[in-house]
Amino acid sequence: MGILINKRKWILIIILILISFSIFHISTNKLINEKNKNYPLINNNSAFSGKIENVYLNRGSIYLMLTNKKCFRTTDSRNYDYNPIFIDDFLSYGDSIVKPLNTDTLFIIRDTRKYYFVLGKFINEKHKD
Repeated sequence: MGILINKRKWILIIILILISFSIFHISTNKLINEKNKNYPLINNNSAFSGKIENVYLNRGSIYLMLTNKKCFRTTDSRNYDYNPIFIDDFLSYGDSIVKPLNTDTLFIIRDTRKYYFVLGKFINEKHKD
């Protein structure tokens, strides 16, 4: 009889853990969906420019807030000519960013230098022979 009670106890604990995980997962996805509404995905039809106030990575999306409070979201982009190569690590507070209409390229101006990343692409990757 004691073994049966322990078995039921473990089954109940496992069920409660699964329910808790499901509730956490649903609520987290709901929050991310709300955030994504406020941060539209940058695409070829997007056009904007401004100075970066904040940039952060969350679940594979890169969130940008400009000093004019406009917000945008993009996916991973890399340019192997730069260090760091990842756009989310490369971007800094105060950088100017320009996204012209009808292009897949983001231009970053820092000091007097101009850098670029192509949306969702890994560019200038050196091939190993």
